[in-house]
Formats: sequence, C-alpha cells, structure tokens
Amino acid sequence: MNHVVFVDETRNRGRSYGHGVNAMELLLNGLFRLGANREDLRAKVFGGASMIDGLSDSGIQNANFVRTFLQRETIQIVGEDTGGRRARRLEFWPGSGRARVKYVSQSVPIMREIEPKVANGVELF
Repeated sequence: MNHVVFVDETRNRGRSYGHGVNAMELLLNGLFRLGANREDLRAKVFGGASMIDGLSDSGIQNANFVRTFLQRETIQIVGEDTGGRRARRLEFWPGSGRARVKYVSQSVPIMREIEPKVANGVELF
C-alpha cells in the first residue's frame, strides 16, 4: 500500500512526482522479490478528495497520477473510490485483497483556538 500526495504548482513539483514514482516502484519491486507475477497483480485506488473549497485540485491530480502509473505498468484497477469532498479511512486486508472505506465527517471540531504570538515583528505560530 502506498499513500501518494502531491501539491499544486510548486517549483519542486517534478521532484515530488519522482518521489511518487519511486514509492510505486519500491512497492512493485518488493512484491516481485516476494514472488509476485505482474500478470497476477490487481490494484484498488482510493482518495483524491478535494476537502477544502477553492484550495486546489491536487486530489484529482494525485488519483490521475496513480491511474496513469498503473496503466503504464499494465496493472488492472479492480476497485476505486476517488474524488468527492470527504476524507476517507481505509482498512485493507493484504491476505485477501479486501478493502473497506469509511468516510470521515467533513467538520473537524476546534478544541481551542491558538492566537499567534508576535515577537520583533515576526509572527510565530
């Protein structure tokens, strides 16, 4: 299982995508070392939510990255739950390949607000 997260247009975007490819390659190579055959591999893709209005479409880009990578590696996607606006909690049983998604409530209660401190004209958090 990998968790791939990229942000929107940044100067280091190319390097970030390289980390995603590296993580996926490490996962596949680990499976191959354990005796897996590429033809037998199947994937399930989860996530890619846009949880904060107007922030970015990075969730969609993350899901698209994973789909494109799997297509290039000729690994079939057999299950998918992507997009939307809510966070997910994923439970996965590697022995059977079973996965379960639980949606997390959208609102997160604020226990207390912390006021930023200002020292010498610099705002500290």
